Amino acid sequence: MRLIFNIVAFVCLLSVSALYGQPMASIEPAGPLQEVELPLVFQIGEYEESYEHLLGEYPEMLLGICDNDMSVAYDKWIAFLMEIEQHAESIGVDILGVKMWLNVFWDKNGNIQHIAFHLKPNSKNISTKDIENLLTDFATHSHLNVIAEKPFSHYGSATFPTFPRRVNK
Repeated sequence: MRLIFNIVAFVCLLSVSALYGQPMASIEPAGPLQEVELPLVFQIGEYEESYEHLLGEYPEMLLGICDNDMSVAYDKWIAFLMEIEQHAESIGVDILGVKMWLNVFWDKNGNIQHIAFHLKPNSKNISTKDIENLLTDFATHSHLNVIAEKPFSHYGSATFPTFPRRVNK
């Protein structure tokens, strides 16, 4: 029995010492990460490096575009969310109960360039593909009525319905 233990210990020791000097490829990066062209709509966390780069390209915020007037910026954000809700209803997508984080990137003319989203844990159960399709269709038809000198973005929470409604029984 002692002989078997000694053999097993020797084989383990030999294996560890043989592996110790080998480089661990999974730890060392293969090279710089390549930026990927972002789709119009994507989930936060999908394209980390490209998303970080995108954040740097849109340093201006919706609040700044609204002359730092919180009421004006809030009204524009709520109107934007209501448009998403109306669009979803018009194409037959039920988003009532959906809760998510949105990071929207507009060009200086108010056209959506990208929407990044993340469904909140307490959101209604809906497929991320359905949300992607809805937001992609919405982004191609939406325009924010603003005058800006440069591209801008807004990161905020969205809960649908935007305003509480009475449930029909």
